[in-house]
Formats: sequence, structure tokens, C-alpha cells
Amino acid sequence: MGEIVGVELVKRDRESFDQWWPEHLTSLNELVDRLYLRADASTYEPITALLAQHPIAAKTELARQYEHYGRFQEDAERQALLASAAGAEWVACFDADEVIEPGGGAALRAYLLSRPAQRTRLVRVILSYASHHRPGWILPRGAIKPFRAFRLDKRTSGYRYRSDADGLHCGSVPAPGVGAVTCPDLRVIHYHATTCEEYMDERRFYDQTVEVHKHGGIDYLYRCDRFGDEADAVPMEQELSGADERLARVAAGRGMTR
Repeated sequence: MGEIVGVELVKRDRESFDQWWPEHLTSLNELVDRLYLRADASTYEPITALLAQHPIAAKTELARQYEHYGRFQEDAERQALLASAAGAEWVACFDADEVIEPGGGAALRAYLLSRPAQRTRLVRVILSYASHHRPGWILPRGAIKPFRAFRLDKRTSGYRYRSDADGLHCGSVPAPGVGAVTCPDLRVIHYHATTCEEYMDERRFYDQTVEVHKHGGIDYLYRCDRFGDEADAVPMEQELSGADERLARVAAGRGMTR
């Protein structure tokens, strides 16, 4: 049976990190055989401390992100992660603030290592965004469907990442998206911001960057309702309802769309 390796860039950039990152690690522990983390140097110590308390630490390798560029340089970091995954069959590349629902990591693992997945190269998930107004509430899932797993074949293992002029937005998955499926039955909660203050910090980070300018400016791309209408938010337990049936479909490779 093939191996699934997790790769991740991680930074403790907000207080809520201490809440959702351990939940994120729990969800990955069901999915991966090994985990490679590249941690922001300025927050390396608190990341190390949290990781040490978690069962996944036993199969995790933690490294510091590069400092010689003078800034975060995403393509170099992604290239280092890709190299660390050598020998795996699948690479899982969830962001640090994305939490797979309970049981979802095991279901996704079962699918990736199954016969139905043998003709699949990439897997998309649909993100459910955490409300930054009401803790424990989830915005309706929309059109944000990032790739979060890829088969490590000849095409992907030799891929070269390329960031934009800000050192950002090279993507987490080698292109192109040939042989991709979307997994609509899996819930992945994205804790991009849990309070209004965290949301404004995120806006400030991306303001004036090339990517934001290219897509209409910060007031358009990071408007309050971009990730869903707050009036339609639902409690977490409602978003996760029907898990037994949904995750059985995921594990069996049923319900995937192309």
C-alpha cells in the first residue's frame, strides 16, 4: 500500500491558532503517514511547543522556513516541501488553518489508497468558512474549491513552483489540474479569521499586493461577504450533519465530480 505524506507551511499569526491548529493536526493524524512542516522562524518556538503536545509529533519533521530571502518566499518553501515528500504515493497539502471534519481524514485516506482513485491525480475540497462574527457558526459553502491532495508522479515530482512579485500565490499543488476530482461530501472548515480583528489583519497583510490588485483591489476581493453571506450562517453541528453517510461515500469514492 502506498504512503500519504502531509506537507505544510505554518505560522502562529493570530491568537486563535492555539485553538484550531491542534484540531487541524488531529484531522491530519487520521490521513497521513508522515508530516513535514516548515515553520515561520519568528514563531517557531510556540509552534514547537504545541506540536510536542500532539500525538502526530511522533511522525512529524519540523524545519524552519528560510530567512535569507528577507521575506516569506512561498515558491522556495513549497519546493522544499515537495522535495521532502519524495517516495510517497500521495501528498496532502491542507493549509494550517483548515480542519477536516472528525472522521474525514480517515475517509479521505481510504479513498486515496483505493482502486477507484487509481486514475485520479488531484483532489479538490470545498471550503466551509468560519464566521468571523459568531464563533461556532459556519458560512455556506461557495465556489472556493482548492486542490488539497496530489499524486506524486513523474509530472508532479519534477514541478517547479513560481511565486508572484510579492513572493506569494504560487499555489500549493503542481499544475496542471489534469485528472482532478472534487469531493463534495467532505467538510473542511477554514479558520481564515475567527474575529473581525483577525479579518482586518488578513486584509492588511494582502493589501497592495499584486494578486489583490489584479482582482479588483482589497475592498472588492476582501469585502465582508466574499466568503459567504453572514445571514445564511449555520451552527457547526448543522454543517457537519449526516457525517456517517457522507464519509462512507468519500471512502468508497462515490459522489466525486470531475
